Amino acid sequence: MKSILWTLCAVGLGIGLGTVEVGGRTPWQHGVRSWHRFVNPRELATLKDKASDVWDDAKANLHGAKTPHEHHSVDDRDALNRLIAHRATTAR
Repeated sequence: MKSILWTLCAVGLGIGLGTVEVGGRTPWQHGVRSWHRFVNPRELATLKDKASDVWDDAKANLHGAKTPHEHHSVDDRDALNRLIAHRATTAR
Protein backbone atom coordinates (compact mmCIF):
# COMPACT_ATOMS: atom_id res chain seq x y z
CA MET A 1 0.00 0.00 0.00
CA LYS A 2 2.84 2.38 0.86
CA SER A 3 4.54 1.81 -2.50
CA ILE A 4 1.33 2.64 -4.35
CA LEU A 5 0.98 5.84 -2.34
CA TRP A 6 4.61 6.88 -3.03
CA THR A 7 4.19 6.06 -6.71
CA LEU A 8 1.08 8.22 -6.91
CA CYS A 9 2.91 11.07 -5.14
CA ALA A 10 5.85 10.82 -7.57
CA VAL A 11 3.53 10.76 -10.59
CA GLY A 12 1.60 13.74 -9.21
CA LEU A 13 4.83 15.66 -8.64
CA GLY A 14 5.96 14.91 -12.20
CA ILE A 15 2.65 16.06 -13.64
CA GLY A 16 2.82 19.21 -11.53
CA LEU A 17 6.38 19.99 -12.65
CA GLY A 18 5.42 19.54 -16.27
CA THR A 19 2.05 21.31 -16.39
CA VAL A 20 1.69 24.00 -13.70
CA GLU A 21 2.95 27.36 -14.95
CA VAL A 22 4.91 29.68 -12.68
CA GLY A 23 5.90 32.99 -14.24
CA GLY A 24 4.86 31.86 -17.72
CA ARG A 25 6.91 28.63 -17.65
CA THR A 26 6.62 25.29 -15.93
CA PRO A 27 9.05 24.51 -13.09
CA TRP A 28 10.67 21.92 -15.37
CA GLN A 29 11.32 24.59 -18.03
CA HIS A 30 12.77 26.92 -15.37
CA GLY A 31 15.11 24.15 -14.24
CA VAL A 32 16.27 23.30 -17.76
CA ARG A 33 16.86 26.98 -18.51
CA SER A 34 18.90 27.42 -15.32
CA TRP A 35 20.90 24.28 -16.09
CA HIS A 36 21.83 25.55 -19.55
CA ARG A 37 22.71 28.97 -18.17
CA PHE A 38 25.14 27.73 -15.51
CA VAL A 39 26.62 24.51 -16.94
CA ASN A 40 29.32 24.69 -19.60
CA PRO A 41 29.23 21.60 -21.88
CA ARG A 42 33.03 21.62 -22.26
CA GLU A 43 33.52 21.58 -18.49
CA LEU A 44 30.96 18.79 -18.23
CA ALA A 45 32.90 16.72 -20.80
CA THR A 46 36.11 17.27 -18.83
CA LEU A 47 34.35 16.21 -15.64
CA LYS A 48 33.12 13.04 -17.37
CA ASP A 49 36.67 12.25 -18.50
CA LYS A 50 38.00 12.73 -14.97
CA ALA A 51 35.26 10.52 -13.53
CA SER A 52 36.07 7.89 -16.16
CA ASP A 53 39.74 8.02 -15.16
CA VAL A 54 38.88 7.55 -11.48
CA TRP A 55 36.59 4.64 -12.31
CA ASP A 56 39.24 2.97 -14.51
CA ASP A 57 41.88 3.44 -11.81
CA ALA A 58 39.61 1.87 -9.20
CA LYS A 59 38.89 -1.10 -11.46
CA ALA A 60 42.59 -1.49 -12.24
CA ASN A 61 43.44 -1.48 -8.54
CA LEU A 62 40.89 -4.22 -7.93
CA HIS A 63 41.96 -6.39 -10.85
CA GLY A 64 45.65 -5.52 -10.96
CA ALA A 65 45.56 -4.39 -14.63
CA LYS A 66 46.26 -0.88 -15.84
CA THR A 67 44.53 0.46 -18.97
CA PRO A 68 45.79 3.49 -20.86
CA HIS A 69 43.76 6.70 -20.68
CA GLU A 70 43.08 8.51 -23.90
CA HIS A 71 40.79 11.51 -23.86
CA HIS A 72 40.26 14.05 -26.58
CA SER A 73 38.88 17.53 -26.16
CA VAL A 74 35.66 18.61 -27.83
CA ASP A 75 37.73 20.67 -30.30
CA ASP A 76 39.82 17.61 -31.20
CA ARG A 77 36.70 15.55 -31.82
CA ASP A 78 35.18 18.30 -33.98
CA ALA A 79 38.39 18.58 -36.03
CA LEU A 80 38.48 14.82 -36.53
CA ASN A 81 34.82 14.74 -37.61
CA ARG A 82 35.47 17.54 -40.12
CA LEU A 83 38.48 15.65 -41.49
CA ILE A 84 36.49 12.44 -41.88
CA ALA A 85 33.60 14.27 -43.54
CA HIS A 86 36.02 16.04 -45.92
CA ARG A 87 37.71 12.78 -46.91
CA ALA A 88 34.37 11.04 -47.34
CA THR A 89 33.18 13.71 -49.80
CA THR A 90 36.48 13.87 -51.75
CA ALA A 91 36.86 10.08 -52.01
CA ARG A 92 33.92 9.75 -54.39
